[in-house]
Amino acid sequence: MAKGATQSAAAPRSPFSEYIGTNYIPTDTEIGQIGAHLVPHEMELVQLEAQIQALSVQRDRLKSYIDSHKALISQPRRLPQDIVAEIFLDCLPTAHNAVMDASEAPLLLGHICSRWRSIALALPKLWASLHISVGFLTTDPRTNAVMEWLRRAAPLPLYISAQYDRSGFVAHSILPFIHHFSSRWAALHLYDTPATDVFFLAAVRDAPQLADIRIAFRSDQYIDHNHANNLFAARMFAAKLPQKITIALSEPRLFVPVAPFTWDHITDLTLLQSTVTGPTDVVLSNTHVCRLLEGDPVYPRHEIRETPLVHSLETLIIHNHGTTFALLEYFFQNFILPELTKLHLTNLKFWDESGSLPAHPLVRIRDRSPLVSDLHLDLIDEAGMISVVKGLEALPHIERLSLVLKSDNHDMVALDEADLFKALTPTETSNPCPSLMDLHVYSEHCREAVWKEFLQAHLDHSTSFRRLHLHLCCQDPYDSVDQIPLPDTSRFRDRGIDVFFEYELVTPIEATAWDGIER
Repeated sequence: MAKGATQSAAAPRSPFSEYIGTNYIPTDTEIGQIGAHLVPHEMELVQLEAQIQALSVQRDRLKSYIDSHKALISQPRRLPQDIVAEIFLDCLPTAHNAVMDASEAPLLLGHICSRWRSIALALPKLWASLHISVGFLTTDPRTNAVMEWLRRAAPLPLYISAQYDRSGFVAHSILPFIHHFSSRWAALHLYDTPATDVFFLAAVRDAPQLADIRIAFRSDQYIDHNHANNLFAARMFAAKLPQKITIALSEPRLFVPVAPFTWDHITDLTLLQSTVTGPTDVVLSNTHVCRLLEGDPVYPRHEIRETPLVHSLETLIIHNHGTTFALLEYFFQNFILPELTKLHLTNLKFWDESGSLPAHPLVRIRDRSPLVSDLHLDLIDEAGMISVVKGLEALPHIERLSLVLKSDNHDMVALDEADLFKALTPTETSNPCPSLMDLHVYSEHCREAVWKEFLQAHLDHSTSFRRLHLHLCCQDPYDSVDQIPLPDTSRFRDRGIDVFFEYELVTPIEATAWDGIER
């Protein structure tokens, strides 16, 4: 038998080998001969498969035996509980709140072993953040899981974000469930929020730790503005409520309370535009902004009043299609924000409707908010960009400057980068931005010789500049951003200046024979 097995393993020559692999058609007699020839080989194959199965069972049994004993001496088993807890915390996401997904931390950590599950369930920090997809909560077990998740985090502050159904269909409301934990809310971010939940939120009275709230309203919602003003806006500015507020809205009146209020506790305010189809007309007029910051909803502009101080505000971000420098100048003419350090303005138009050109667009900011160190300007015309850069001497504390130039259709356009960098380049006699450390430029292109000359000047004059980030458009001949060769920046990096490149690939639309024909 052993000899036969050896011969079989050696693949003995078949009497029909000359026909194998050809298109030859055996005769009836040959078909019978082939069948008879295969009988002993098929029997041998059955025996071998039985042996393989038996060996596989034996192998699995032995492997299980070895693995179970190795587990007793494994390093993870011997890790102290506090070390395991620190590892678990490092597994949490940093760019967003934790999600209810069994393949992600913290839920994944409870699937390893019973000991690790016990550690995870007993570690409140693991459960202190949660992102909720409201459309995902279609069953009671999932809703109950949210409640249990938040209970595990006790007594720590809670960081909660929720995304409602963008289609407009709201099957569930999350606030009736999480409002039981309002005393521990630290941050609450709600996106595509329906009016019903806005009113529910406004009625919450016990939220002493809430310091960061972001509300993005669904722009297709009809909202009774008087009702919303009384219930929502007044609460947002009541004492001991959020210090950081981000509001995305499609109607400015929604955010101006109907009664006088105070908001000296608020340090960060972001006002965003919320629309379905994209940018619309001016969302925040100077009247609404002034009424908001003044805290007086019926502020009569014709009266002579003392310029109000807004002591607490440190961050102001306005995303508002149609804002002009004229409006900005009006804004800073009417308010003093002495603690403001971060100012971000997007979709900013340099020219007002009359076509007039502001002489010194940043001077007013210098006079009213001299501590601004983080400035982001998203401009829609090149003239505004150059004028702004030349006026940066008015803001000597600027450390981080971010400049974006877009066309009216919100595409990045070509910028005369020579003028831009020249206005920011130190010379033997002056330094336009003596505190500048970080420059971020978004443009269609930027010549290598220009930005290298800019960086070399900062090195030659030993300034505090340390980081340049260029966000550029790129077209042919590249198919992906990975193919774009990066310039050599080692000589700057070796002397303490980091240079980063971020490319945005623009694919041109190819003309076809069907252009202009509706198909």
